[in-house]
Amino acid sequence: VLSGVAAVGLGIGLLAPGLFGRSLPILLVAACPITMLVMMATMRRPSTRAPAPEDINSLQAQLAELTAQQEQVRKDLARLASPSSEQNRAEPSR
Repeated sequence: VLSGVAAVGLGIGLLAPGLFGRSLPILLVAACPITMLVMMATMRRPSTRAPAPEDINSLQAQLAELTAQQEQVRKDLARLASPSSEQNRAEPSR
């Protein structure tokens, strides 16, 4: 986008040098909205890149590991919340 604005400025400078001084502020101000429009257009297009199979396999392995960890934490919490564990904590060991 900036190179396009620079090309337009260069074209104005070469074709109509008298207008270059008046068009430069307009080109500088227009650079931001033009850049935003280009970014919006590129964000709107759907991504066509599919994830690589290695990425999918890695993510699935990571998900399986995290699921196992979550299940272990759930069991630990259930064990700690059970009434028998509360009695063991209340009575000091002899």
